[in-house]
Amino acid sequence: MTVSLAWVRRMGPGEQLWFVSDSRLSGGGGRTWDYCSKILPVSRLDSAISFGGDTDTAYPLMLQCALAVDYYAPARERATDMPRLRMHTLRVFNNMAEAIKSEHHPDLKYPGATFILGGIHGKNGVS
Repeated sequence: MTVSLAWVRRMGPGEQLWFVSDSRLSGGGGRTWDYCSKILPVSRLDSAISFGGDTDTAYPLMLQCALAVDYYAPARERATDMPRLRMHTLRVFNNMAEAIKSEHHPDLKYPGATFILGGIHGKNGVS
C-alpha cells in the first residue's frame, strides 16, 4: 500500500507546499525495494509530483512528467501556470497510456496509479 500526501502549511504571510510518501516500491514476484523516493521535484523548482499505485507504470509516468516539464521551456521557466502544467501533464500521461502494449494482459492498459502534482500558482499561492 502506498501513502502519498501533499498539503499546504501556512506560516505567517507565506505558504509552504509539503509532500510526504512512503518509500517502498513493489513489483512482480513479490519483490519489494525500500528507500525509494515516490516524490520527484520538477525542474521549475516550484512544484513536485508524487505517485501511489502500480510502480511498473506509475514510476515511468512520473519520470516522463518531470522530463516533459524540463524539455518544455515555458513550463520549465514558469511561464506556464499550474493549471496549464496540469493539462500538459495529463496529455503526456494519456499519450503514454495509449502507447502501452500488452497482448497477454489487456487489463494492464490502464493500471491503477494516482498522482499528486502540486506547485506554486502565481500570486494566488499553492495549487
